[in-house]
Amino acid sequence: MDLAVSAKPESVWRDPYVRGIAVLVVVYQCVAVLVDYQTKSIVQSQLTSLDDRVKFFGHVYEWVNILALGIQLGLTGPLQTHFGPLPGLLSLPLVALLGSILMPQFPVMPVCTGITIAGLAVTYSIHQTSKELLYGPTGPGVRLVAKGVIDTFL
Repeated sequence: MDLAVSAKPESVWRDPYVRGIAVLVVVYQCVAVLVDYQTKSIVQSQLTSLDDRVKFFGHVYEWVNILALGIQLGLTGPLQTHFGPLPGLLSLPLVALLGSILMPQFPVMPVCTGITIAGLAVTYSIHQTSKELLYGPTGPGVRLVAKGVIDTFL
């Protein structure tokens, strides 16, 4: 019998390790929504024109891609080789914590821009790669089902 077929979604949740991954994803999503809300609120209050907001986010995503590529090529491999996934898993919560402290205190565009770029670049590079490493210790059947359930529903 194929291992992927033998693992059922309800049996995946019995594994405490997989439940831990699910909790990590839920907490990350909650923090991401909070930081996203703060960012959009600051941008909307500072940039009243739709064209200015579109230009702003275009500029932000340009720098997100550049920084994420640099992190992925320069930091992700060496950090994960020497320390495992932990630094990558901690990187995003640290940026989010910094953002949720700084953005309400200093609701200005440079802070908003810097936190947004850093958070998204870390998300798309080292954090995502580190999260994927967490599935390694699970069995092949559990990995396929757990990843599918977590990525789809959480």
